[in-house]
Parts: sequence; C-alpha cells; structure tokens
Amino acid sequence: MQNISLTENVKEIINKLRIVAADSDACEIYRNSIGWQYGGYKIEAQLNHLKDELEKKKKKKTKKSNNCKVAEIKMVRFLKNANVINPTNNLILIPVNGDALFGNATVIPDEGYYTDEDQRPLYGCGVDVVIVILSRK
Repeated sequence: MQNISLTENVKEIINKLRIVAADSDACEIYRNSIGWQYGGYKIEAQLNHLKDELEKKKKKKTKKSNNCKVAEIKMVRFLKNANVINPTNNLILIPVNGDALFGNATVIPDEGYYTDEDQRPLYGCGVDVVIVILSRK
C-alpha cells in the first residue's frame, strides 16, 4: 500500500471527470445496492485519456513499471461502504468527489492510492472514485 503522485495531466483529467459528473453529462451504466458505474461519451473519453496518461507515466518510471498495463478503468459512485476487489493485486484508487477511507484508517489522498492487497473495505457514502486495475504483460 502506498500513496502515489499524479502528473499535472492526470490531475487535469480528474478535474474534467469531476465537472462532467457534476453537470449530469454522465449516465449510469450499471447500478446495484452499493452504487453505480458512470458511463456516457464524455466520461468514457476522459477515462480513455486517463488510461493513456497512466500508461505513459508507467513507461517513463522504471524498467519494472514498464511492463504495467491498465487492464480496466472505471469511475464508480459508492452510496455506502463496499469491499473493493483487486483481481490482479495491482490497483490504483483515485478520488474524484468526496472523502473515503480505504481499510480501517487510510484516507485516500487526492493524489491517489496504490494497493497490492486482494480485497479491502472502502468506507464512504456518496464518494466518486476512479478504479484502475493494472495487469502485467
């Protein structure tokens, strides 16, 4: 588990996601009892741009990180506490709106948070989070 640092380009994309969600330019593509997944053209365009930026950043870091690839990226609204499943043990959470705790006491910083744990509870209500699942080639 560790805090991460986001580039200015990534921060700008997160701000655009925040604006799109607030302006009702996003739709729900999946809903269940704990929340929904955002969708729609504007959200998908920003998430694709974010994916490209994250993969570009990973390639610049180290040889080890060079093999990282974004397997899945989505923006989710949590209406109540939830268990976040980490299928690849390489997951990044980036808060968009609201405050959330990851695990018992770890506040998800604005810069994002990386974990290699397979599952962990997320505590927060009305929280928008970008979930980035990384895989290794």
